[in-house]
Amino acid sequence: MEEKKITTPTREMIIEEATKLYMQDNWKNFDTTPEPEELKEEGYTQRARNELMRNEGKGVFEDFKDSIAENEYKIVKIKEGEQQKTIELKETFTIDTEEALRSGVFISGGKGTTKSNLAFLIADKLMRKGVTVKVFDISQAWQKRSSVPNLVKVDSNSQLKINLYQSVIFDLSRLTPQAAKEFISKVLEVEWRLQIDTPEQERKSIVYVLEECQMLVPQGQLRSKEAQVILRLLSVGRNFRLGFIAITQRPALTDTSVFELTFQKYFARMTGENDLQKVSSYIGTENAKQLQNLRLGEFCYDMGSSTKWIKTAKFETEVKPSRVRLTQPVKEAKPEKETQSTETDMLRIASIVLQLGSLFLFLVCLAIALTSW
Repeated sequence: MEEKKITTPTREMIIEEATKLYMQDNWKNFDTTPEPEELKEEGYTQRARNELMRNEGKGVFEDFKDSIAENEYKIVKIKEGEQQKTIELKETFTIDTEEALRSGVFISGGKGTTKSNLAFLIADKLMRKGVTVKVFDISQAWQKRSSVPNLVKVDSNSQLKINLYQSVIFDLSRLTPQAAKEFISKVLEVEWRLQIDTPEQERKSIVYVLEECQMLVPQGQLRSKEAQVILRLLSVGRNFRLGFIAITQRPALTDTSVFELTFQKYFARMTGENDLQKVSSYIGTENAKQLQNLRLGEFCYDMGSSTKWIKTAKFETEVKPSRVRLTQPVKEAKPEKETQSTETDMLRIASIVLQLGSLFLFLVCLAIALTSW
């Protein structure tokens, strides 16, 4: 067996990895950079060294040497035998809200890469323009940090009561994945009908946020009712002023239609080979490789004809969602057999009463006849 070549991580690599680990554990301060001594004292340096050594056999460090220039917002990539390549990340967050309503927004990236933070920013901008935003949230992240003003806690024994043009967070954390899919399907089906029945001049724009889209529209599984309702929203919802924001951790597991039907795409840091390969079809192989080294808050923003590297700030708001009662308990129906049995018993009682009544009348008539005789 051929012996694997061992590559020792450099100090720069360890500090960079330790910083990423620190940012993941300290979300509230992700826009500040810790000092190397602080990383060492809190154990992040050792964690980073162990993580880098575990990944050594995957060719990550043999192919690339990374360095982040201090006080500059750029990533420098140096590959052996090639010239230095630089990605400038000087543009701040940007969103075309009109295009978002026409063709939706797609956000993808690994776990903990600030995808939801970006969605908070987009949702806030849309609501400021009078757009209704409805969020299907299984993580409770939106009710803690977004500016969506209303909250519905959905239970498995609840049924929906619609308020079409009210921005709201549907907290689905109490539901199983299948129950969550069924609830989302019900909401989209009911509100679709209400929207198309509303006179065109009276319609308002609605944008639905689909968290964990790979669960709702998985690759190659479009025959389920739930997936068909969502695909209808993605495909022709714009004709009725219905838009979407699709968010996923795994692009490779998400149906290709979600990519192709969306004009504005945001890609955060990701490392999975299958995910990078799928993303490369839209932003190119070189750009896809760079995604592995993005920091928290950094995205590749693709608009079809052009690609930009942008940075986003932490979204902060003083809005705290008010709990609204849009659900009500489901009335338990009696079993069919029990209902049929009850109806049969009532008929028998009625028959007996009629028979007794007839007998009583007969006896009265007989008594009268005997008295007269």
